[in-house]
Amino acid sequence: MKASGGRVPMSEVSDVLGRALNRGLGQANMERRSLGVGVPAHGNDVGVHNAVYAQVKLSGASPGTFDVPHSLGEVPTLCELVEWDNPLTPATFLIARPVSKDKWTATTCRVQVLAAAGALTGCLATFKVQGA
Repeated sequence: MKASGGRVPMSEVSDVLGRALNRGLGQANMERRSLGVGVPAHGNDVGVHNAVYAQVKLSGASPGTFDVPHSLGEVPTLCELVEWDNPLTPATFLIARPVSKDKWTATTCRVQVLAAAGALTGCLATFKVQGA
């Protein structure tokens, strides 16, 4: 690459781009399947992303509003339902949306959860809570 800001020959472009990406991400993160998302269990990191998993035991009528405690350490920008398990009603299907974002804190966020099928009671819902 020319130090004066001149053109890089096409034959060198992939090498130049590869070196630039390696400096930003590190070689280990450039390997295939290296940027994982971790194990979706309460308090676990979501891979190397600025996010954690948070789990909430659901109960009551659908739709219901729930506080999601998390260990992100900052006010999140996203709280997304990633999976759920309801051993009492295995055919449960959930939909969630964030609510009261102006009241989210460094330790909790709030969501409304709707059981499109099945029931909320007995369900363990896992959320990805992500920062900026």
